[in-house]
Amino acid sequence: MKIEGIVISSVDYKETSKLVNLYTELGMLCVKALGSKKIKNNLLGFTQTGNIVLSILTDNKYKEVIEFELIDSMYMYLNDINIIDSFSKIIDLMNSIPEDINHKRLYPYLKKTLNDIKIYNPKKVLCIFLIKMLYVFGVNPNLETKNNEMYFDPIKGHASELTGSNNLKIWKEYYYDKKDIDSYTDCDFNNLYNEIKLYYNYHIDINIKLWGYYEK
Repeated sequence: MKIEGIVISSVDYKETSKLVNLYTELGMLCVKALGSKKIKNNLLGFTQTGNIVLSILTDNKYKEVIEFELIDSMYMYLNDINIIDSFSKIIDLMNSIPEDINHKRLYPYLKKTLNDIKIYNPKKVLCIFLIKMLYVFGVNPNLETKNNEMYFDPIKGHASELTGSNNLKIWKEYYYDKKDIDSYTDCDFNNLYNEIKLYYNYHIDINIKLWGYYEK
């Protein structure tokens, strides 16, 4: 079979090979890259996290890569600590996605997101990605309110008159709108990320990492 995919992770397999988790329009595929740790085998690019590859795989149950073409790589952008941090969080979340979702719809969005963090503010791209991914996990924050003075409480998962942040409009925009990254409203992305982290922890039981390299 011939298929395009994004390398999500790889682990050592035997002495000279790796097992590669490749995200595709069919979902996550575990692919054997036999001899990939040998430089002369020219399979190193197939095992590099974040690479987008067009691959020819065997048709058997335990797939092996026969050959591949490198479509895009994150390598030259990973000297930017902000990109590294957003990139690592996006990849981490992809390891938790459910199997029974519309992968044909999610795959191009993930591919676009990885390209967007090279172009736009990676903090902004990450926050938008995490909020929109709530669709994928089947969780819907209650963002509807007629009172624009209400706050969003990420622990309760809905608007509140008493406590919360003033990011309710941002949550609505990032969750519902579909537009180019630079058209979304800017905000305090450190604060927004902390809210998103709380929401994932309390409502999806996924513990997203702290900002890491980001300045507070």
